[in-house]
Amino acid sequence: LCIKGSSNNILENISIDNLNMDSVITTDLEEVQIGAWYVNNVNISNCELNINEIENQKDLGMTNIWFHTAWEDVVVENCKLINLSKEDTGGIIWFSSTDYECMNASIKNCYMKKECYDESIAIWGDSITKIDIVNNTIIEDRSEKGNTMTMRIGFERGTVKDVNINENNF
Repeated sequence: LCIKGSSNNILENISIDNLNMDSVITTDLEEVQIGAWYVNNVNISNCELNINEIENQKDLGMTNIWFHTAWEDVVVENCKLINLSKEDTGGIIWFSSTDYECMNASIKNCYMKKECYDESIAIWGDSITKIDIVNNTIIEDRSEKGNTMTMRIGFERGTVKDVNINENNF
């Protein structure tokens, strides 16, 4: 599901409720179940997004939800997000920014399970402010290959500030 505005056309007031999606990687590229660019006021709730196991497909990857750039006022709540791809790239929920200030996101009351390599939750980019990660359960299977950390906040460049991580189970 691609939700893509532009710098001249911000998409607003988007609600995704009770969406159930099972995915298998079908191309040679990294894929995303829900990807969003240039959006404001997005609510994703009561959804179940599953990425099934992939065997012998190196250099492929898949992420459940990725807010790419120019996003504001985002809520992901009461969702079940599973990534069993076991691949070298891909995660659960990613927030990134390029050339735009992004702000006000909340991940709450979600169940997440992953077997892929990258972070379950990643927050990085030029300017990101006010992220709440509250009352989630995150389960990771690290038995097949070592994966990176559960969460990444920030990267080599950019600013991430006002992050609240509270009452989660890892």
